[in-house]
Amino acid sequence: ADNIRPQDVLRVLDAAQRHFDYEIVDTPTGLGEAVLAALDRSEHLFVLAALDLPSVRNLRLFLQTLDRLRIPTDDISVLLNKDQTGVGIDAAQVEKLFPGGFRAKIPFDREVPKSMNLGVPVVFSTPTGQVAQQIMESMLPWVPSSAAQALRDELARAGGKSVLKRWRQRRHNRKARVEVALDAEG
Repeated sequence: ADNIRPQDVLRVLDAAQRHFDYEIVDTPTGLGEAVLAALDRSEHLFVLAALDLPSVRNLRLFLQTLDRLRIPTDDISVLLNKDQTGVGIDAAQVEKLFPGGFRAKIPFDREVPKSMNLGVPVVFSTPTGQVAQQIMESMLPWVPSSAAQALRDELARAGGKSVLKRWRQRRHNRKARVEVALDAEG
């Protein structure tokens, strides 16, 4: 990671932009030069926090750092991940520390690690679950309304099963194309 320069990040983002409508950059927690380059290109920033002291402290420090760097916080959404009760910190207490509050509170659910172990996004493995519903609802402002409605209709019609089946098939086909491409080259 130390060898990735800001201009490398920008080249990758430029290349991806030519092929995709949306780009999502999952960054490490630190604000190194490569991360700042990605932030500079971002239209919106989603920050995850959890109900533990290190996460709350890191969130506060992160937002203070953005403020010192004069990065506007208007386009930042804080998401509470693994929201649950009885862990010693209450979501309402944490929310008081951040004037913008949480855009979404994604509940803790065993379906998340289960879906990760299967290699399937939770919105496909358990589309009617609380986690999937919260994720989809919190992201709707950034998805074209026609696409959001089409996904909702498909999930309602099939209970998520046909969506998951098609996703797995596309993933399998994509893997086969990559293998064929690799075989042809080498």
